[in-house]
Amino acid sequence: MKTARNLILLFLIGGRLLAQNPNDKPQAQLTFRVQTDENQPVAGAQIGMGTFDHWVPGELFGTDVSVSTSGITDDKGMVTLSMPSLTGNFGFWASKAAYYRTGGDYYKFKASKDNKWQPLNPTIDLVLKPIINPIPMYARKMGQLPEALEIPALDRACPGGDEQGWMRV
Repeated sequence: MKTARNLILLFLIGGRLLAQNPNDKPQAQLTFRVQTDENQPVAGAQIGMGTFDHWVPGELFGTDVSVSTSGITDDKGMVTLSMPSLTGNFGFWASKAAYYRTGGDYYKFKASKDNKWQPLNPTIDLVLKPIINPIPMYARKMGQLPEALEIPALDRACPGGDEQGWMRV
Protein backbone atom coordinates (compact mmCIF):
# COMPACT_ATOMS: atom_id res chain seq x y z
CA MET A 1 0.00 0.00 0.00
CA LYS A 2 2.86 2.35 0.87
CA THR A 3 4.50 1.73 -2.52
CA ALA A 4 1.27 2.47 -4.38
CA ARG A 5 0.84 5.73 -2.45
CA ASN A 6 4.43 6.76 -3.25
CA LEU A 7 3.94 5.96 -6.93
CA ILE A 8 0.76 8.05 -7.04
CA LEU A 9 2.54 10.96 -5.33
CA LEU A 10 5.47 10.64 -7.72
CA PHE A 11 3.08 10.61 -10.68
CA LEU A 12 1.20 13.69 -9.44
CA ILE A 13 4.35 15.67 -8.67
CA GLY A 14 6.02 14.62 -11.94
CA GLY A 15 2.88 15.51 -13.91
CA ARG A 16 2.77 18.95 -12.29
CA LEU A 17 6.41 19.59 -13.16
CA LEU A 18 5.91 18.46 -16.75
CA ALA A 19 2.79 20.62 -17.10
CA GLN A 20 4.71 23.78 -16.16
CA ASN A 21 6.09 25.81 -19.03
CA PRO A 22 9.88 26.13 -18.59
CA ASN A 23 9.63 29.61 -20.15
CA ASP A 24 7.36 30.83 -17.33
CA LYS A 25 9.54 33.13 -15.30
CA PRO A 26 8.30 34.94 -12.21
CA GLN A 27 7.44 38.59 -12.86
CA ALA A 28 9.51 41.22 -11.05
CA GLN A 29 8.53 44.82 -10.43
CA LEU A 30 10.81 47.56 -9.09
CA THR A 31 10.01 51.20 -8.40
CA PHE A 32 12.88 53.69 -8.65
CA ARG A 33 13.01 57.07 -6.90
CA VAL A 34 15.65 59.32 -8.48
CA GLN A 35 16.88 62.39 -6.61
CA THR A 36 19.79 64.80 -6.67
CA ASP A 37 22.34 64.80 -3.88
CA GLU A 38 20.19 67.60 -2.37
CA ASN A 39 17.09 65.32 -2.27
CA GLN A 40 15.35 67.05 -5.20
CA PRO A 41 13.44 64.75 -7.61
CA VAL A 42 14.98 64.30 -11.06
CA ALA A 43 12.31 64.29 -13.78
CA GLY A 44 13.09 62.89 -17.22
CA ALA A 45 15.92 60.60 -16.14
CA GLN A 46 16.30 57.33 -18.01
CA ILE A 47 16.29 54.29 -15.74
CA GLY A 48 17.12 50.79 -16.92
CA MET A 49 17.26 47.37 -15.37
CA GLY A 50 18.48 44.06 -16.71
CA THR A 51 18.60 40.41 -15.73
CA PHE A 52 19.98 37.06 -16.90
CA ASP A 53 17.60 35.37 -19.35
CA HIS A 54 19.21 32.18 -20.58
CA TRP A 55 22.45 30.47 -21.51
CA VAL A 56 23.44 29.57 -25.07
CA PRO A 57 25.87 26.65 -25.42
CA GLY A 58 28.91 27.37 -27.50
CA GLU A 59 32.64 27.78 -27.62
CA LEU A 60 34.39 27.53 -24.26
CA PHE A 61 31.63 28.02 -21.68
CA GLY A 62 28.88 29.33 -23.98
CA THR A 63 27.24 32.72 -23.67
CA ASP A 64 24.94 34.25 -21.08
CA VAL A 65 22.07 36.19 -22.63
CA SER A 66 20.60 39.08 -20.66
CA VAL A 67 17.47 41.13 -21.25
CA SER A 68 16.69 44.67 -20.12
CA THR A 69 13.95 47.26 -20.00
CA SER A 70 13.96 50.99 -19.35
CA GLY A 71 11.69 53.91 -18.55
CA ILE A 72 11.68 57.66 -17.88
CA THR A 73 11.04 59.21 -14.47
CA ASP A 74 7.96 61.40 -13.91
CA ASP A 75 7.86 64.87 -12.27
CA LYS A 76 8.32 63.25 -8.85
CA GLY A 77 11.43 61.38 -10.02
CA MET A 78 9.61 58.02 -9.93
CA VAL A 79 9.32 55.20 -12.45
CA THR A 80 8.13 51.59 -12.10
CA LEU A 81 9.65 48.88 -14.29
CA SER A 82 8.66 45.24 -14.56
CA MET A 83 9.89 42.20 -16.43
CA PRO A 84 10.15 38.44 -16.00
CA SER A 85 13.31 36.96 -14.51
CA LEU A 86 14.69 33.47 -14.12
CA THR A 87 17.01 34.36 -11.22
CA GLY A 88 15.48 37.40 -9.49
CA ASN A 89 18.82 39.26 -9.73
CA PHE A 90 18.69 42.69 -11.36
CA GLY A 91 21.30 45.26 -12.28
CA PHE A 92 20.11 48.85 -12.73
CA TRP A 93 21.37 52.26 -13.83
CA ALA A 94 20.21 55.87 -14.26
CA SER A 95 21.29 58.66 -16.59
CA LYS A 96 20.29 62.15 -17.66
CA ALA A 97 22.06 64.94 -19.52
CA ALA A 98 24.02 67.28 -17.20
CA TYR A 99 24.26 64.54 -14.52
CA TYR A 100 26.85 61.86 -13.90
CA ARG A 101 25.54 58.42 -14.85
CA THR A 102 25.04 56.01 -11.99
CA GLY A 103 25.00 52.24 -12.20
CA GLY A 104 26.59 49.00 -11.19
CA ASP A 105 24.10 48.40 -8.38
CA TYR A 106 22.15 45.17 -7.97
CA TYR A 107 18.94 44.03 -6.33
CA LYS A 108 18.22 40.40 -5.47
CA PHE A 109 14.68 39.28 -4.75
CA LYS A 110 14.29 36.83 -1.88
CA ALA A 111 11.85 34.29 -3.36
CA SER A 112 8.94 33.94 -5.77
CA LYS A 113 5.31 33.27 -4.91
CA ASP A 114 2.36 32.94 -7.31
CA ASN A 115 4.75 33.60 -10.23
CA LYS A 116 5.85 36.98 -8.75
CA TRP A 117 9.17 37.84 -7.13
CA GLN A 118 8.90 38.84 -3.47
CA PRO A 119 8.88 41.37 -1.91
CA LEU A 120 6.44 42.80 -4.40
CA ASN A 121 7.47 46.17 -5.90
CA PRO A 122 10.24 47.43 -3.58
CA THR A 123 11.36 51.06 -3.96
CA ILE A 124 15.01 51.72 -4.77
CA ASP A 125 16.52 55.17 -4.21
CA LEU A 126 19.06 56.41 -6.76
CA VAL A 127 21.11 59.62 -6.58
CA LEU A 128 22.17 61.51 -9.70
CA LYS A 129 24.89 64.08 -9.08
CA PRO A 130 24.92 67.15 -11.34
CA ILE A 131 28.01 67.85 -13.43
CA ILE A 132 29.49 71.05 -12.00
CA ASN A 133 32.76 72.61 -13.22
CA PRO A 134 33.78 69.88 -15.67
CA ILE A 135 37.49 69.15 -15.84
CA PRO A 136 39.12 69.61 -19.27
CA MET A 137 40.30 66.31 -20.69
CA TYR A 138 43.28 66.06 -22.99
CA ALA A 139 44.91 63.16 -24.78
CA ARG A 140 48.39 62.99 -26.23
CA LYS A 141 49.37 60.57 -28.97
CA MET A 142 52.22 58.40 -27.67
CA GLY A 143 53.51 56.26 -30.51
CA GLN A 144 51.56 54.02 -32.86
CA LEU A 145 48.12 52.89 -31.68
CA PRO A 146 46.05 50.04 -33.11
CA GLU A 147 43.42 51.27 -35.57
CA ALA A 148 40.62 50.64 -33.06
CA LEU A 149 42.29 53.03 -30.61
CA GLU A 150 43.10 55.87 -33.00
CA ILE A 151 42.39 59.35 -31.64
CA PRO A 152 39.70 60.85 -33.91
CA ALA A 153 41.17 64.37 -34.14
CA LEU A 154 44.01 66.41 -32.74
CA ASP A 155 43.65 69.98 -31.45
CA ARG A 156 39.91 70.10 -32.22
CA ALA A 157 36.85 69.92 -29.99
CA CYS A 158 35.66 66.33 -29.58
CA PRO A 159 32.05 65.28 -30.07
CA GLY A 160 30.37 65.62 -26.70
CA GLY A 161 32.36 68.66 -25.61
CA ASP A 162 30.54 71.83 -24.62
CA GLU A 163 30.27 75.04 -26.65
CA GLN A 164 33.69 76.18 -25.46
CA GLY A 165 35.23 72.89 -26.57
CA TRP A 166 36.46 72.02 -23.08
CA MET A 167 36.97 68.39 -24.01
CA ARG A 168 39.81 68.36 -26.54
CA VAL A 169 42.31 65.88 -27.90
